[in-house]
Amino acid sequence: MAIRNPDDVDIQPQDGLGLPWFIPAGSGWLGRRDHVEILLDPGSALHKTLPQSDQPWDTLATQFVEGYGFVNPGAGQAGGAADADAVIASGGVNLNSQSTGYDTIQRMATSTYRFVLRGEAWRVGYQVPVPGLLSVGGQTAVPTFPQWSSGNVIVGNLPGQIPIFYCAWELHYIVAGPLKGSAPIVPNAAMRIRADQTLPDMVQVPFAPADANAGVSAGGAAGGGGPKLPFFKRRGK
Repeated sequence: MAIRNPDDVDIQPQDGLGLPWFIPAGSGWLGRRDHVEILLDPGSALHKTLPQSDQPWDTLATQFVEGYGFVNPGAGQAGGAADADAVIASGGVNLNSQSTGYDTIQRMATSTYRFVLRGEAWRVGYQVPVPGLLSVGGQTAVPTFPQWSSGNVIVGNLPGQIPIFYCAWELHYIVAGPLKGSAPIVPNAAMRIRADQTLPDMVQVPFAPADANAGVSAGGAAGGGGPKLPFFKRRGK
């Protein structure tokens, strides 16, 4: 009685067999980043005065280019050096203003806080939920323009037709003051960690089961008084 060639490519023992695939929703994260940005308008206003005479333009430049080279920055520039080499040596940013007028800064309104929730995430098998702010500093967070999200995009395909989803968001919020407390820190769902996590008294040192072929030397010195060093026995010895 003969049997078929075991190298026959048509013989596939795994045909019709499969392994169950199940990743809990909380374990499908490949990566996630969330953070809250804070923008503050303190309500200050800058009042400008009209120039009373023709004054040179202010500039931050200390070296000027014309055509294919540098030109004498002293020409037509108040406070400019007579030769370009002097300016090259000093360098830096020019903060010398040519204006002779004085401006006025006045508090015109209460402070306005704007909070921006930004983030992105990758997830296996499940769509990424877009987070949102409910309250900040004891005040209700009210959505304002813009409210943006890329939507869930399929960016990968694992064996078995399992999609990898990606999503990003940028959500703006305003609040009515006054605020109390500190800025929110978004928990990381992928790493399962919160900012208010209780810190441990100690951290477990990584360890592994002892190797059956491992041993300890008698000591490095001739009399055996040296440090004992780990070594590995030869197989069969």
